[in-house]
Amino acid sequence: MYLPLYSVLYFFMSGVFFFFALRMQQTYQKTRSLIGLYFRNIALFSGIASMIYALMGVFFPKNSLALGVGNIIGEPFYLIGFVYIIASFFYLTFPKISQKKVITIGFIFVIVSIVSHIYFSPILLLMKKEYFILTPQLCQV
Repeated sequence: MYLPLYSVLYFFMSGVFFFFALRMQQTYQKTRSLIGLYFRNIALFSGIASMIYALMGVFFPKNSLALGVGNIIGEPFYLIGFVYIIASFFYLTFPKISQKKVITIGFIFVIVSIVSHIYFSPILLLMKKEYFILTPQLCQV
């Protein structure tokens, strides 16, 4: 069985993120701090995305279409983590700004990013044969 190195690294990274999310959950339960909740969410969603990338690399290491779909599935979880990074930045820097507004605007950007990622996916564009992208894995005819 072929196991790509990036899958091993993503498995390791997801384990670190999940352990950090567990520790942040324990901290949040003790302190009920909003920043603890944000850091837990950052670690949790990053861990989920890393696990999706690792599993896609294990099950479909040489299938470009499946890896592209896995990228589309995993990317929103990283983006949600980034939304919580931005929210924690605004929470620490500008505490008077409404956190609900920051997170709502962030999730709107996540939805726009997901839609554009699906619409402008290099794999789907190649399948439509409208564009030719010079990627060594995808140019095999």
